[in-house]
Amino acid sequence: MTSSLKKLIPNVLTGFRLIVGINIFLLVFYKEDFYQIAGLMLICALITDFLDGFLARKLNAATQFGYFFDHSVDFILIPLMLYLALKHLSFCLAISYLVLEIGVVIISLIRLIIKDKTLWPNAFGRLSFGFLGASVCILLLFLPLPSWIYFCYLANVFLAIAVLLRLLSILAFLSNFKKEVRK
Repeated sequence: MTSSLKKLIPNVLTGFRLIVGINIFLLVFYKEDFYQIAGLMLICALITDFLDGFLARKLNAATQFGYFFDHSVDFILIPLMLYLALKHLSFCLAISYLVLEIGVVIISLIRLIIKDKTLWPNAFGRLSFGFLGASVCILLLFLPLPSWIYFCYLANVFLAIAVLLRLLSILAFLSNFKKEVRK
């Protein structure tokens, strides 16, 4: 496989995640009977989210377009996941995650304006997104079952971990941003 084709792989995976994300959206809003299928599709989307970033770094194919494309697709999945969390999980935890996510966007915009640099996600942010996704996957896969209440506790624990990791992500961003401004 040629070098230029290898560099397309991460963006192809992101494009696949976009298509899957749109289908998850349609299933969740128009066919609640298909929550389990949406959960399996979300697992696929989360795996491709991990793989596209990993392969972009491994293949030396990371680009500004890829970064923008990846995060644009994430901003389709995040509101969908937060909607489901607000509807079925802890309202306080879901709102906390939403507020922190808005904080990340604001910090990113400020950094872009002041330093003309894109804010790359840190490990806490990646883990936070993964735990949010795991929480919603548990929700979608087990909500139709009679024993849902037991899995609800587990989904809320994962959501709480996602909130904590998002907070740590913001603190790391602010610490690095403060150091950059001093230079």
